[in-house]
Amino acid sequence: MRFKPGLPVIAALIVSFLLQPAVLSAKTKRGAALLVTLLDGRQYRGELITVKPEGLLLLSAEGNEQTVDRPEIKSVRIVRRSRAGLFAGIGGAAGLAGMGGLVLSGGGDVDYGTEKVLAGAGVGALAGFLAGMIMGVDSEFTLAGQPEAVVADYWRKLGAHSREGRLPGPAPETKAGAPRPAAESGARPPRAPRFKIGLSVSIPVSPHGYHTSIAEGSFRFTDISVVPPDDISIPVSFSQQQVKSPRDVFFGPVSLAYELTEKMSAEVELVLSGKTRSAGSTYGEMAFTSFPDGLRYHAYAGANYDTGFTSLLVGLSFRTGSPTALNRHIFEVGAAAGPALGTMKLLTWDGDSQDLRKIALSGRIQAAYDFHILPSFSIGAFVGYRHLRVGFPSSTYSADVEFREVGNESNALTRPVEVTLPGQTVKWPGPFFGFRLGFRI
Repeated sequence: MRFKPGLPVIAALIVSFLLQPAVLSAKTKRGAALLVTLLDGRQYRGELITVKPEGLLLLSAEGNEQTVDRPEIKSVRIVRRSRAGLFAGIGGAAGLAGMGGLVLSGGGDVDYGTEKVLAGAGVGALAGFLAGMIMGVDSEFTLAGQPEAVVADYWRKLGAHSREGRLPGPAPETKAGAPRPAAESGARPPRAPRFKIGLSVSIPVSPHGYHTSIAEGSFRFTDISVVPPDDISIPVSFSQQQVKSPRDVFFGPVSLAYELTEKMSAEVELVLSGKTRSAGSTYGEMAFTSFPDGLRYHAYAGANYDTGFTSLLVGLSFRTGSPTALNRHIFEVGAAAGPALGTMKLLTWDGDSQDLRKIALSGRIQAAYDFHILPSFSIGAFVGYRHLRVGFPSSTYSADVEFREVGNESNALTRPVEVTLPGQTVKWPGPFFGFRLGFRI
């Protein structure tokens, strides 16, 4: 039997092919491409060979070496090559492989499977394209007018981007006359902004489906002239279903963080889930035996409901460091807890509506990545897990219900009843991911 490679195998080959140029270029250990602007407006372009105390040694495209004196430099820009095309190919192949593997392993309709594979490849390509654009954004640092301690710290970090700094082996020792770091010089750089405002959206990743449970409720007749009398409650088993939809989007968190140290912040965040329509339903069969004729009658009772929540959490986050012109990739982990107000709007089958509210404790853990286009502005993504369960109390509603004889649906009678719906616990999806913007002020 001849082996036919599937989509995952083909996609893996594509990924390895796309990665090969990047791997080969990484072995050359070239320095960063710089655009250096002098105080008099002249500009020099070239590969950064080494960072000297007195200036920068550049290698031009023509192969000429040029030393640029540090006191004459106005600004330094690291010119990055866009990898949007490369990353789009990698992302598209990864999406093709992942979704193709799911379709092949799960079977199903071929057309529907094809749509899922194409959607996975498209989403992966788009994500890779955006990531490649972000990775290709230039960074610029202005030396003119900066305190010596700030310039010295930048000079030290810039050395890691030189060809000499990227060679294997121990880092070159600081030469005599090199500007000392801020901690050694005794001078302190200006305090960076300590407040950060975050704006984001969260998307739960729980699979689409129904969570079903059984709870006990009751009903009673309110017409005292007819037996059974109104003081007898008849139990009813209600089936409760909560719908989980991948289309739900939470507005937030909107957060305010305060930098306690370079790597730790205290933060307050607000999350608005919005109202999830048709979030679930509860229904049950009411049944009784009529005493005058001994016949068995039944009818159905229940309600649909919409849900939502608002949570206010307080927590701590830990990151790899503060953003600078050369430190633009920041990773962060954190945890928070606080109260959440859960809301439920019941839409009973007789057309009545009820609004229920309950406060519960909520918590979340989260890991995030931020890319700082500027030290004061970032875009990023995050993943996490949110724990939120709200137990809503039981509720009652009254209605005139048409009961039909069991086995003879044409025989019916109408009686006023009071239905007691059981309380229920609503669980919002735990895992989530999202995207955010950050502003340091």
